[in-house]
Amino acid sequence: MIRLKELFNKYLMDECTAEEIGLLFGHFSEAKDESMLKKLIADALDQIPYNGEEEILSDQKVLDMYQNIQRQIKEGNKVSHLWRKIAVAASVLVFMSLGIYLFLASQQSVPQTENLVSQDVLSDGNNKAVLTLADGSKIILEDIENGVIANEGASEISKTSEGQLVYNTDRLAKDNNIKYNEIAVPRGGEYRIVLPDGTKVWLNSSSALKYPAQFIGQERSVELIGEGYFEVAKNTKQPFKVKVKDMEVQVLGTHFNVSAYQDDTSIITTLLEGSVNISGKTSHAKLKPGEQSVYANHNIEVSAANIEEAIAWKNGYFRFNNEDIESIMKKVSRWYDVEVEYRGDVKGKTFWGTFSRTKSISELLANLELTESIKFKIVPGDASGKGRRVIVMQ
Repeated sequence: MIRLKELFNKYLMDECTAEEIGLLFGHFSEAKDESMLKKLIADALDQIPYNGEEEILSDQKVLDMYQNIQRQIKEGNKVSHLWRKIAVAASVLVFMSLGIYLFLASQQSVPQTENLVSQDVLSDGNNKAVLTLADGSKIILEDIENGVIANEGASEISKTSEGQLVYNTDRLAKDNNIKYNEIAVPRGGEYRIVLPDGTKVWLNSSSALKYPAQFIGQERSVELIGEGYFEVAKNTKQPFKVKVKDMEVQVLGTHFNVSAYQDDTSIITTLLEGSVNISGKTSHAKLKPGEQSVYANHNIEVSAANIEEAIAWKNGYFRFNNEDIESIMKKVSRWYDVEVEYRGDVKGKTFWGTFSRTKSISELLANLELTESIKFKIVPGDASGKGRRVIVMQ
């Protein structure tokens, strides 16, 4: 029994010889060793890190994993490959009756298939944006030094060492000629900004925010394209409004996320703190903390929100919760700045998982390939990366 446990531990570390693997599988294939295998699985799963998240180790999970390993042993296929992925990537692969649960590693690397690694892509990510001033002049923020970069009316605009844009406004100076600025974040980038009233905004890739260089009048109004997370400075005398397409979010002071990409059919607003009013052409709703609204076809539906999923991007992660492959690849396309091509019938395939956005695209795609239900190929573009795409296939 001790020998079996030693072999299993060596196997998880990918240190077994071919002879030892044969001996180990010989034990696993015998019915009398079923309880030992289940205990070894339970011990292994119990030692896997979950990035600070609680994960309940159920008897059903152990049973599902046991049955999966036994099936692969009988079929003589990639059981070694599967367990090596689990050990190295701290990932859990469990086949369930309703689909496939995949915990994607956020801190560790996984072995990657050769066709993915050869054309690997990392996102440029942090602090990539273009600021357009009222006179139409543009400032590429990643190319300019920290410090004061412009003056717009009563506001001084600075770029900080923390990688954010800050508006410092002289509250006593009033410029009745409102000057509008816009910050645009390209594919593969993200940016943070502190607006003239102190409101903090995080912008995701392929997003843009238009706002006045100084808030005057009875309201604070901005326009959003894409996705943004807002921590609104409280001011009961000046409600804060986010205009998105034909919908509007109105708040006094609160924390919320809005996702409204042009190629999405709905606008999703998720509330973390305070309260917000959602207004469409013909419908209205008020959200409480922990709720989410979906605005589509002029209708608003409110439900309980998955907060961690909604703001995962802000915290540096992809987080998929029974998400279809087309929705996932939209996020991948924006973050890694690649086009996506589909071959074959891949619709309806859904995935669960969490993955760090600091990792390369090949690591993400290799994790998705662990399900063995889908394959990817990265096709290179020109020297600048233009034309680069990912092919999704069965």
